[in-house]
Amino acid sequence: MSEGATQKLKKCYSKLWLVLLAIVIAVGAYWFWYEAPFKVKDPSDPRFNPDKFAYRDYYDEGEMRISEAYKILFPRGTPKAFVDRVLVQAGGASVSCFDKPKLCYYRRPARITDMKGGTKDLFLFGSDSVLISARHHKDFQNKLDELDQKTRGGL
Repeated sequence: MSEGATQKLKKCYSKLWLVLLAIVIAVGAYWFWYEAPFKVKDPSDPRFNPDKFAYRDYYDEGEMRISEAYKILFPRGTPKAFVDRVLVQAGGASVSCFDKPKLCYYRRPARITDMKGGTKDLFLFGSDSVLISARHHKDFQNKLDELDQKTRGGL
């Protein structure tokens, strides 16, 4: 092989290595951004930051399900403003509320749920805007029925 051909081959290999290195860096950067391997995702951990909440951190299978995270994040008595801050501002959910009693539907972003309209999470707030119950609480249906009876009885 001539020296000119050897030089061309070396340049070709160096360009190939640069392209492969760029691909590896791009894939690694994406993985760190999306998976956030060092992010504290457990709400019971004191280092957990609710302003960094992301629905993608909680799957039906894996470290923690969303219902388990909700139980820790949103116990009874949690102010609605905190629920909105975590789910709407940080998580990207949309919210629709109906008064008397204040029943709120937090719709998870469709890109997270793989469902066209997203998934709805139900939360029931009192007149003082604190959490009475939510779908992740065991007695949620009982609370809804109880408030429904009070509302109907008052008509």
